Amino acid sequence: GWAGDEVTVQTLVDSDPRLPGHEFSKVTRATAAFPATDLDCSGVTVPVLVLYAAHAPAGAREMAVAVADAFPNAPVERMAVPDAGHAVNLDNPSFFDRTVRAFCRRVAGRVDA
Repeated sequence: GWAGDEVTVQTLVDSDPRLPGHEFSKVTRATAAFPATDLDCSGVTVPVLVLYAAHAPAGAREMAVAVADAFPNAPVERMAVPDAGHAVNLDNPSFFDRTVRAFCRRVAGRVDA
């Protein structure tokens, strides 16, 4: 329900010619189906970092909570990436890189590169 109504979706498709409509439809269907996945993450016990865009639609923030909750036996850090829309690593690469590197340092004691 958070992907928007048909008019909104069509406006998004029409305004971004880099992604053909049929591909956009695939992405939208996959995203909408994700919360219903039966993926079992209970065996994961290592730290997990879930990043989401601060300016993402409410549904994306809800999905970040659902992803974090999917790891019941792992320590999970969930963080909003400021000044980011959908593609957090492209919208705010410096924050994204610093955050992921800091997480890796805390978890593994080092980070390569």
